[in-house]
Amino acid sequence: MKKFFFKGTYGLDKFSKLLLVIGVLFLINSKSILFGIIIIGYAIWRSLSHNIEGRKRELMTFESYIKNLNYKLKKIKLKGIFGNSAQGIRTSFNKMKDKKHHVVVSCPKCSQKLRLPKKKGAIIVTCTKCSTEFKIKT
Repeated sequence: MKKFFFKGTYGLDKFSKLLLVIGVLFLINSKSILFGIIIIGYAIWRSLSHNIEGRKRELMTFESYIKNLNYKLKKIKLKGIFGNSAQGIRTSFNKMKDKKHHVVVSCPKCSQKLRLPKKKGAIIVTCTKCSTEFKIKT
């Protein structure tokens, strides 16, 4: 009767592959060979494990962590922490040009910001958000 050793094992997943790559990178560095061997050993142990549910939970935790990390990096990039991008400079320049011809006012009811043309005298404005009408001089 033949028993297959790999039958019912978890197998390689994204996390195990990443661990293998990190372990190999540590092996290349001569000062951290032991750490690389430990990481590769853990990756092999994960892939040969028969506790499939436990490995799936580890994978879900890993993927959740990576997703949160990507979200935070995109948020930081959008805020412009890495310096003024060309688009940010262009937007600032356009806002300065726009101040010559338009004025921004707030709705008295809902505080929605509205962009109105300058030098039109007293006009009746309808808020786009709450449909409140109010009179304002531009």
